[in-house]
Amino acid sequence: MPQNTDVGRDERALLLRLDVLQFLASIAVWMAAFYIAILGKELGLPDYEIGVVAIVYGLSLLFSNYFCGSLSDVYGARLFLIIGFLFSSVMFIVHVFVFDYMSLLWVRLITGVALGIYPGALYAIAHATRTRMGKFSSFGAMGSFVGLAGAGFISAAYGTRSLFLVGAIVLFAAFILALQVRGTNGSSERLSLRPTLTIRQNLSIYTSLLTRHTGANMVWTF
Repeated sequence: MPQNTDVGRDERALLLRLDVLQFLASIAVWMAAFYIAILGKELGLPDYEIGVVAIVYGLSLLFSNYFCGSLSDVYGARLFLIIGFLFSSVMFIVHVFVFDYMSLLWVRLITGVALGIYPGALYAIAHATRTRMGKFSSFGAMGSFVGLAGAGFISAAYGTRSLFLVGAIVLFAAFILALQVRGTNGSSERLSLRPTLTIRQNLSIYTSLLTRHTGANMVWTF
């Protein structure tokens, strides 16, 4: 009986850590997302260059999410969780030092790669623990609210670039917490990066999400 109690306690602790990771990641990502365009304006960039920065970031995030998610299924999720949060924390600090269009473009491209490393691993571990995914996703929504609400006050008091320092601290806290999360085991199946079957099986979901996020990001960027 005590052994079962310990197992239950460990399971609850893991679920709590995963919820907190989702919450922290969303705070950092959304705290920065709305202020990239403002940072671009502070650098004197025209609208089309800010648009290119947003496109490059979105594409790098897409491919990183896909490839790293597939790799984490084969090699185990915990490593990708840890590397993703640490790399993302470092890249948020680098935002403080951007000085022109090209530096912002490269920083956002690499940041997209960094932020795409951990989401697949995080959701894989959450799914393996049989958590309720709706509840798990709600912590992301809560994090976006806290990030956006806090961003206005922080940027007003300390400037736009301070948001990225705060985001780096939040992501580093997520990295420390990720070290305490046990991951899923890798798979012996052969790695396949062809998305054809997955897209065909879920085409209606992907189409609706793509349409929604395309419109939303157009508005959010400008």
